Amino acid sequence: MKPNGVMVPLSMQTALGTSTCYLTLDKLGKKLLFVNYWDSSIGTLPIANDGSLHPVKSFIKPAKVASKDRGDHLNNRQLESHAHAVVLKRVNETSSIAFVPDLGRDVIRQYKYDHEEGTFKEMCDILACTGKGPHGPRYIEFHPTLPVAYVVNELSSQVSVFEWNEEDQKHTKSDFEAIKFVQKISTIPEDCKDCNTCGRIHVESTGKFVLVSNRGHDSIAVYKIDQKNGRLSTVDIFSTMGETPRHFQLNESGKILIVANQDTDTLVSFHRKNGVFVPTGFSIHCPSPNFVQFIECGSVSC
Repeated sequence: MKPNGVMVPLSMQTALGTSTCYLTLDKLGKKLLFVNYWDSSIGTLPIANDGSLHPVKSFIKPAKVASKDRGDHLNNRQLESHAHAVVLKRVNETSSIAFVPDLGRDVIRQYKYDHEEGTFKEMCDILACTGKGPHGPRYIEFHPTLPVAYVVNELSSQVSVFEWNEEDQKHTKSDFEAIKFVQKISTIPEDCKDCNTCGRIHVESTGKFVLVSNRGHDSIAVYKIDQKNGRLSTVDIFSTMGETPRHFQLNESGKILIVANQDTDTLVSFHRKNGVFVPTGFSIHCPSPNFVQFIECGSVSC
């Protein structure tokens, strides 16, 4: 980065797929993990000491693309496998379980991930939700302290709650299910007739609440987390004051929320008052916002 804040490209490598949608670092910070949505492939890019990227180290492509075009895909998102994220849960010094929500197959794919080698070993799949689908699992997040994970199902507007399976910490068997389904809860009111798909899910850093965005109902669902078992109960579902909340972000204190309303080109702010979020009245124009992030500017959170 230059002194004026301009970002200068350091290196570039192909992800060997189409529609790269998710990036994350492994726990050692030596590998960049990526997901390609369209062909459901995942892989790793080793990181050099200067931060540049080496070519792909490990790559798994479990499916062939059958959709002819974007329209064909949107009419039937479960025509084939579509990976949407990769999230690591560490089990020992050298390995983690990599969880990959597969929107197209209604499962959470599991892989044993080797941190030193940056490689994946296939394990069994886990159903993303119970009941009539399609569900379309999109993202998974783990609770900061409880052995619990939360999955947002894009197509059925449900959050699935899973318990981390402590039965076998070695996780060496390919048929071992590292998480166990325990609850599902709707992201929209019972009387909602809107065509809805879910966007982001976020577990607050305090571990007390989960937030989910609804695209169609155009709202944020807020759930309270039971501190004993991690189960969820609905606290509020409030309007985002715009259409298609693709993303949202809380500031460090958890008192300010910014929502990116993709189809009304707005970033809308809310503040937490008596436990619920209310509009501040502040909104700015931003063409098709896709992501929002708070950063530290000196001693001021902005």
